[in-house]
Amino acid sequence: MLWSPVPFLDLLWSRETFDCAVLATSKRWNYGRVSVSVTTPARTTPVGDRPSTKIPPGLIAVVGFAALVAAYFWFIAAFGANTIWEDQWSDLILIQHAYSGHLTLSALWAQHNENRILFPNLVVLLLAEVTHFNVKAEEFLSGLTLVGATAVLILGHRRRSPATPWTLYVPVAIVMLSFVGYGNALWGFQFAWYLVLLALSVALVLCDHPRWGWLVFTGAIVAGVVGSYSSLQGLLIWPAGLVILLLCRRSPLYWLAWIGTAALTTALYFVNYNRQLGVIGDNYVFHHPIQGLRFFLFSVGNVFGSHGGDVAVVLGILIVGTALWLAVSSVLQSRDEAAPLGVGLICFGLLFALMITTGRSAAGLDAGGASRYTTFDLLTLVGCYLLILSRVSATSRTRRNEGVSWWASTIIVGIAICLVLVPGTTNGLDGARSWQASQNQASRVIVNMKAASDEMVERILIGVWFLVPQTRGLVSFAQQNHLTLFASSSTVEDLARAGLPYSHSSLTTTLVNGKNDATVRGVVYLIASAQGDYGVAKVYFEILGPSGSLELVNATDTHDYGWIGGWDTTPLPAGRYRVRSVAYDHASDRATSLPLTVNIENQPG
Repeated sequence: MLWSPVPFLDLLWSRETFDCAVLATSKRWNYGRVSVSVTTPARTTPVGDRPSTKIPPGLIAVVGFAALVAAYFWFIAAFGANTIWEDQWSDLILIQHAYSGHLTLSALWAQHNENRILFPNLVVLLLAEVTHFNVKAEEFLSGLTLVGATAVLILGHRRRSPATPWTLYVPVAIVMLSFVGYGNALWGFQFAWYLVLLALSVALVLCDHPRWGWLVFTGAIVAGVVGSYSSLQGLLIWPAGLVILLLCRRSPLYWLAWIGTAALTTALYFVNYNRQLGVIGDNYVFHHPIQGLRFFLFSVGNVFGSHGGDVAVVLGILIVGTALWLAVSSVLQSRDEAAPLGVGLICFGLLFALMITTGRSAAGLDAGGASRYTTFDLLTLVGCYLLILSRVSATSRTRRNEGVSWWASTIIVGIAICLVLVPGTTNGLDGARSWQASQNQASRVIVNMKAASDEMVERILIGVWFLVPQTRGLVSFAQQNHLTLFASSSTVEDLARAGLPYSHSSLTTTLVNGKNDATVRGVVYLIASAQGDYGVAKVYFEILGPSGSLELVNATDTHDYGWIGGWDTTPLPAGRYRVRSVAYDHASDRATSLPLTVNIENQPG
């Protein structure tokens, strides 16, 4: 045979399309010492004489991207809600300042938890003027920002690797536009994180720009500043950008300018910073390193929306190992110019997971599985995939075979993307339905606020009891100015007819004071909290003695300190007693707290 099979990667990366194939047959005749070889070309059919059934690869890519974008916006349209919930009440406070003429730079710069959200605050004011602060419009804006960030990353990578077929970038969109991040996609307040993501994409792509100069460098600086003052996570843009500058071998002058700007931006971020409002400096992870490591791995590996379990932890180990191997090997081999962008994304993704571990690991794995964290956690997987594309492109040019480690990394990344696509989509849809139900409850409480109990407002809208009066005032402000759902009279009428979302399971009670196995004597004051949609009718303390005797101590509602009851232990024999609080609401529902064990040791006589 005079021809040999063409390697798969060469076919995949070939930029030319052959309209016809010419096969040859070869025969050899031997006449003594003379050997004659005759090659006969196979008959070919002219291109114009036969129909073409091949679908252009570019069309496949366009259809794939369009379908993913359409599905993502359908997701927002189907499950989004124009309502205010939890942190977003701070947006109404900002709008209230603007409407009253008391808006100041201090209000725009004000710290929200651990975040500076200057640029998202500006967008909120714009939405208030243009859409009456329609939260669903803000969610669509988040979607547009995410699509823009995805496009920037794809275009930035392909600029360095122009031979890469567009169809191979569809998995990037699959991961970036996954439903698994429903906690961000369906919560308007999280627009700040999408703004950080767009700023990150622009900054990294500009740092990797082939036409490098001070103008491009200035654009990357501006993107870093916008991201930094959109959320705390934006500060991670600076180390990720520095990695790319180093890998691209930029002049040390640019390194120093980047580091200096990063230091100045970070220093300004923490001017008059209130550490009590955030979670920075939580020492849990340092006292519990094993649990912290497990949380970190779970956060990285939870690409499919799990709430606990070892599968995500194991996948986290594989993804972290793959990311480190791909990044280090790409840097050492220096065979492809498109590698720095993938390395920068991996740097940001792992640093984000480390930041979340530092601040949230004390809450357990379920906190690490929060849907809103996946938006940044998935960047590690995207970075790995882009490095694989870069490596395949370089390999196809050099005809160099890859080893077992590379193929193992490719398989791990492929499996992870499949998990994002299948169980991630299923879990995302399930989570979106639950989210929609909770947002509908919030809307009903907002419209029927005058009839809602403080316990219901706390449970459904704000989550903190001392902010209930302020929340009631903000609802009144929104109603007077026709903001959010109050902009639609038909929506308000429907929600008013639906009434309040009472729940018989909302009644809860908790022992506030006392430590388990504590020693007590004399008169002991027991304190319990209780709340429920139907209000709390009564609370008492149930005390079980060592001999099985049962004593009930009635409690009085003090409003400021909870329900308090005095328990005189003087006449009781020494021993171990079990104490718990029992609450009843006005619908006769009953709830009990977790028990607490105490030891009575009264002095004799």
